[in-house]
Amino acid sequence: MVRTSLASLALVFGLVFSGPVFAETVEIPTAGGSLSVEVPDSWETEDVARGVQLSTEDEEVFLWIEAYAAPDFETVKKELVAYLAEQGIEIKGEPKMSAHDYPKHGVATLDFPATWKGGPTVLRYLIIEPKNPKKSRLIVSYWATPAGDKKYDAETQSIVDSFAAALDAD
Repeated sequence: MVRTSLASLALVFGLVFSGPVFAETVEIPTAGGSLSVEVPDSWETEDVARGVQLSTEDEEVFLWIEAYAAPDFETVKKELVAYLAEQGIEIKGEPKMSAHDYPKHGVATLDFPATWKGGPTVLRYLIIEPKNPKKSRLIVSYWATPAGDKKYDAETQSIVDSFAAALDAD
């Protein structure tokens, strides 16, 4: 009896602490509604002008999800470039780009070679263009230290998976 109870307790403990714990759902306002994205409990969330900023407590990873209208793309781009320069991030060349087509939207991925404080940093953008012109365009901006990129890979992927599910349901 005691052995079974200990085994059950170990199983429950393992399930509870085995992966990212989601405690918060954030809403990204879009044209005609919003997208709900699940965020791990340990991450910080902050509303920004066009969406949400997510970051790890140790500030090793930052992720922004923002919605915008097509005519605002140049403004969004200028704001991002200015913010990155303010943070000391230097882009060191052209991005590696890939494009993907999905039933409801297209996605362009841009991975930039970049440095921060003289060392390599991870800088990536996902630009999502809906096939329905009445829907908002979205940009996901990702900035991380190489160590943070590895350390929080599973949690970041969970956020991206939640975001992708919200896009598919929209």
